[in-house]
Amino acid sequence: MRILGKITANTDKKEAKDAIKDYEQHLFKAFYQAPRYVSNINVLMHGLGYFSDSLSHEEKAFFLDSLENIEKGKYH
Repeated sequence: MRILGKITANTDKKEAKDAIKDYEQHLFKAFYQAPRYVSNINVLMHGLGYFSDSLSHEEKAFFLDSLENIEKGKYH
C-alpha cells in the first residue's frame, strides 16, 4: 500500500500512462495478500471518524466495544 501511495504522489514525475501501469501492477500484487485483521479494524476506525459527528455517544461506544471484541476474538 505504501508503494501505491508513492505511485499516486508521482514523485518520479512519470507520465500518467506509466504511473497508471505501475499502479495497476502493484494494486494486483496487493490483492493477492489477504489483509490482516488489524488492517480491517483500522479501516473501520477511519469510517467511524467520518461518521462520528452523526453518532450518539451510545452508538460510538457500541461500535468501539464491538471492535474490541473482534480484537479479542469474540465475534458474538
